[in-house]
Amino acid sequence: MADRIVGLNAVHAILAALLHRERTGEGQAIEIPMFETMAQFVLGDHMAGRSFEPPIGPPGYSRLLSPDRRPYQTSDGYICALVYSDKQWNAFFAKIGLAEEADRDPRLNSISARTRNYDFVYDWFSQMMKTRSTAEWMRFFEEADIPHAPLHDLDGLIDDPHLAAVGLIQSLEHPTEGTLRVAGPAATWSRTPPSIRTYPPNLGEHGREILHEAGLAETEIAALIAEGALIEPGSC
Repeated sequence: MADRIVGLNAVHAILAALLHRERTGEGQAIEIPMFETMAQFVLGDHMAGRSFEPPIGPPGYSRLLSPDRRPYQTSDGYICALVYSDKQWNAFFAKIGLAEEADRDPRLNSISARTRNYDFVYDWFSQMMKTRSTAEWMRFFEEADIPHAPLHDLDGLIDDPHLAAVGLIQSLEHPTEGTLRVAGPAATWSRTPPSIRTYPPNLGEHGREILHEAGLAETEIAALIAEGALIEPGSC
């Protein structure tokens, strides 16, 4: 997780620096420290009362830290769901037969009450989730227009019908490894859409080509191969 997050932050910083250079002609040095990047990533949510000097409370976003704020166990599996707005909560209450406020715990009856009682609300919700199957809740949330998704294992994610419909998992033929399946780019561009144009290379497959593009002569490349600094496909 840290490697990927810091890598993405590096991309953002480099692109911003390239834009600055394009506008001003001025280059600059960039440092992307891993610890500081991850600390900022976490504390963006969790400064809370420590945002003030002197502090007005402890750190931590209580909703995210609630022990039941996680995928919910159903009678036969798990499901991810987020009942968030008053509209969604009212639709949920109507579906389970608690449309009248008098029939509910007061801590459930408004967004302000729920905000003050996150631990109670998510515990109550998690107990409710255990009363029906995953398939029942999926239909239920679809009808109530409540954000939801099944909790995938890795096989379920690879075989997810939505990912199949949008073509994220793509197949390509490799000359030595046969048919491969790879996850393609998730983002889309209206004018310059990315695509997977070639198979994953074998060890050293494009080394000679890259060095030619970098300006090295054939004799220099041959010397690198002789020294073992460049490995050509099939040589190991």
